[in-house]
Amino acid sequence: MAEPPPPGKKRRRSYTPERAYRWSVIPLAAFMFFGGLIFVAASLFTPLEPDMPPIKSPWLARLVFGGIGAYLSVLGIGFFRLSRLALWGFYGYIVLGSIWQMFLPMFDSRWSPWLALASLIFNVLITVGIYLAVKPAFANVAQLKRGR
Repeated sequence: MAEPPPPGKKRRRSYTPERAYRWSVIPLAAFMFFGGLIFVAASLFTPLEPDMPPIKSPWLARLVFGGIGAYLSVLGIGFFRLSRLALWGFYGYIVLGSIWQMFLPMFDSRWSPWLALASLIFNVLITVGIYLAVKPAFANVAQLKRGR
């Protein structure tokens, strides 16, 4: 039997696949699913100016905005079900969004190249953080699916 920790010290629990799923994957899945639903609702019910620089038509901008929301909802469901395809789809979403933001200054003078660079840096940091948080859960998918 392991000795209890000395007074004033907490026992450190390891970051197991179950904890990674419970504390990282499920909240991320819920955030993406409900955020995607909000995007879809916003594309349907709010007045939308065509503020996507290469897209001039408000209807096309609304369609793109709703499509992004639907894609995020599908990714959220995939994360909840521990789909590696959803994980790679999320990374693709981050990469495509970063590329889009890098080219925005060419289409619209309101966007600064410094803003695009800052966005790229933040996207890389966020992606690395999410990767490290969900890696144990997706590395042991078979074990987690048996336990549920």
